Amino acid sequence: MVASNGPVAEQKPRMDNADLSKYFSNFYISEEIGVNKPDSKFFDVIFESIGNKDKSSILMIGDDLTFDVQGAINAGIDSCWINKKCEKNSLGINPTFTIKSLKELSVCLVD
Repeated sequence: MVASNGPVAEQKPRMDNADLSKYFSNFYISEEIGVNKPDSKFFDVIFESIGNKDKSSILMIGDDLTFDVQGAINAGIDSCWINKKCEKNSLGINPTFTIKSLKELSVCLVD
């Protein structure tokens, strides 16, 4: 699934242009949900929608420490920060995993 903040009119074309529908079947956009990441209510709506109560099987992957990683922490799920620019994490927000590119994602998915 894809979970994104922002207006639908902006996010849906971005998702279509990235051709994400061949990889993901569910798209959750904050404007449609009525609440933004990092609020845990954003994730509660998604959890209810997918009927998944086992949070240990969910990984939030994102490039923003404040919205994506902190949102995952607030929701009680693991996170993977995509740090493409090798920025220093000076916010004190600690992701479960940190990678530099999506090619490294398999490292996060191994038991």
